[in-house]
Amino acid sequence: MRKDLKYIFKIIKNMKIFFRGPKKFDVILYDRNTGGGLRKYLDNDKIYILDTRKESIYIFKLIKTLFKYRLKWNFQKYLYDVIESINPKVILTNVDNDKKFWSLKKKFKQINTVFIQNGFRSIYNDIFSKVATNEEGKYFVDKMFVFNDEVGKEYSKYIKGEIISLGSLNSNKVKIKNNENKGILFISEWGPKRNWVNKSEESLNNFFYPERYLFSLLVNFANSKKIDLNVLGRPDRVNQKSFPHDKEEEYNFFLDIAGNKDWNYISTSKSGEESYNIIDKSNMVVSISSTLGYEAMARGKKAAFFSCRGLKIKGPTGYTFAWPSELPDNGPFWTNLDNPLDFERIMNFLILLKKEEWLKVAEPYLSKCMKYDENNSKFINVMKNLNVPIKI
Repeated sequence: MRKDLKYIFKIIKNMKIFFRGPKKFDVILYDRNTGGGLRKYLDNDKIYILDTRKESIYIFKLIKTLFKYRLKWNFQKYLYDVIESINPKVILTNVDNDKKFWSLKKKFKQINTVFIQNGFRSIYNDIFSKVATNEEGKYFVDKMFVFNDEVGKEYSKYIKGEIISLGSLNSNKVKIKNNENKGILFISEWGPKRNWVNKSEESLNNFFYPERYLFSLLVNFANSKKIDLNVLGRPDRVNQKSFPHDKEEEYNFFLDIAGNKDWNYISTSKSGEESYNIIDKSNMVVSISSTLGYEAMARGKKAAFFSCRGLKIKGPTGYTFAWPSELPDNGPFWTNLDNPLDFERIMNFLILLKKEEWLKVAEPYLSKCMKYDENNSKFINVMKNLNVPIKI
């Protein structure tokens, strides 16, 4: 009990503390970090946001659960008590890679649970490295909105429930603009060093090997073809503190690779419509393994994928093109290898390809990469059937 008390005092130190218990709501939004794309659909006055990352706490409920569970107390049991008090009909989230969310149905059989996939999934440092074969069929989520059929099959190994291939909720919501097509857009997947404090320099270099291999080739290609090359910087994290110096660090990362040649850095303040509009203006998009690259493909944009992130990383990674699809290492617009000849083949093929021709090339692979459901009609219909208060 003494250790529990120390833990309690530690976690409430920086929390917002409430003395009254939560009110009744029909819908809980699980995790305050759930993205703005989902929140824009919800009538937020009628939604309860559950703080799963210890942002706030009901102090009397905390004390109650501490005495109720004693040595078996943990924060998840506290959250269970909060959910019981709210007594919702639906719990939804776009934090799809959270096993604790997958487990809610066992505790609350009368509540409908829904998740919406928010990013491309892999094995390395992602959810599919944290589930084991003995967990197959262990979890249940009523409705699972996923990017594509293949990742839906992967989820269904571990989670029972209905799989709905939706594509990207965020991208589907933003109207495709068929405007001027200018230049090549490279989607940055860089991450600040503060995110790698527990990783060795070797691990960091191995992870970002594709950027160093690819970006210099890309700059030389664009310069030789006299085509504008733009780097789309990573947006600020939703609902998290902005770090302005990250932009400078990201720019310098690419500057160290390719020098001061003719390329432009585009700084984005946040994900969403801004990024999609930049994609729609580009002639083609180049990506390593970015969700935004697959979203561009679903939006009808020519897209090249150099999915070689896993080459320098030991063990299974899930970084091959369209994972978990079992596609070959090389295709018309992708490669999982770091062969400069493959780079030239793909870039020369795509740069001259007309949009109508590209759509025919890409169409057979969309079900394995990213569906597109304009205005999220599937999602809206399900929400209406579950009586979730939405605004369109």
